[in-house]
Amino acid sequence: ASVVCVGGGGPTTLPIPALAGFAGTFKESGSVPAGATVTLTSYVNAPAGAPKPLAFRRTSSGASAPSVGTGIFIVSQQYSAAMTLPSFPSSTWQIPSNMGAGPFELETIDATTGLLIDTESQTSFSGGVASFTGTSAAFSTIPSHTYWWELITGFPSPPPTGCGSSVIAAGVNSAGQTLAEPNLCNFTWSLQISPNNAAANTNVRVEANVPVLSGPQGPPAPPGTTTGLLSFALEVDHTVTFNSGMLQLSTHLPSTIPAGGKTFFLSACTIHALGGPIAYLGCQDTPYISSALAVSGQTVSFSGLPSSLTLSGSNGFTFSAQGLSDDSIDRCFKHCTRPNYYIYTVSIYY
Repeated sequence: ASVVCVGGGGPTTLPIPALAGFAGTFKESGSVPAGATVTLTSYVNAPAGAPKPLAFRRTSSGASAPSVGTGIFIVSQQYSAAMTLPSFPSSTWQIPSNMGAGPFELETIDATTGLLIDTESQTSFSGGVASFTGTSAAFSTIPSHTYWWELITGFPSPPPTGCGSSVIAAGVNSAGQTLAEPNLCNFTWSLQISPNNAAANTNVRVEANVPVLSGPQGPPAPPGTTTGLLSFALEVDHTVTFNSGMLQLSTHLPSTIPAGGKTFFLSACTIHALGGPIAYLGCQDTPYISSALAVSGQTVSFSGLPSSLTLSGSNGFTFSAQGLSDDSIDRCFKHCTRPNYYIYTVSIYY
């Protein structure tokens, strides 16, 4: 099945020719020159010369080769004129119910060069429709080239690599407040501190970690989950009781971790640690396990703890070691109380 669309004027929407229960649209990000045509052809069985899912992009820590997924639908495009559009087109894909709920991925390959020129993960899946926003890189077309758009499923979504942590520190507002981290390992998030009884000059410290804190540093994985995404570890320097709704949070996942087809849960507990040197002692209370978290597109949300939370204040040594002799420091390690840290740690799993 094929269709020809004529451009000119504004952004052009191109219908994907319906075939075997598949359908959808491409929306070009800029104006297609007047009089230009774009020919689209749909396939459910790959024709000669069509690409297969490409393996070299994915890695595996195991001995076996990684799964590269299965191509379930292909659309080819031919442009009658050269053009450079500001980004790859956004697209929607109606997918037959027997194909499941994904996650789905798009690979775009230039048939003439054989090069993979774009890869996208779905940003949402609703009502049998997978949506892709279009990669922000410029998309340049050559009239003599064919461009293959291959819809792929059945590949693993690897957990994020251990790419770091970020810290926010602020004074505690007894009326409540919102803390936001702009980007960590392509996650963005914000969380709310609920109204509380914090005394003046109480401070809060929140550390985000990718991937999750595990073992004695973090809460256990919720039953039935296999993959941890990220953790938030919160501590205060004076004991505070927070009202219910504490740690209402919203996390936007990177495109490499499609939210479609996944169910997310949150676990949390107070981790006790001793300093000098630091030793984590694990959960000191019964871990809280949430119900399934809300998902909208790539955003995963938690409505906050259902009951109040009292968090003891962390306390450290009351002096600075700077300028002290080794003997002074040694005497304090022998006779001073070791620092206590009480860290309320929240982890998201699927």
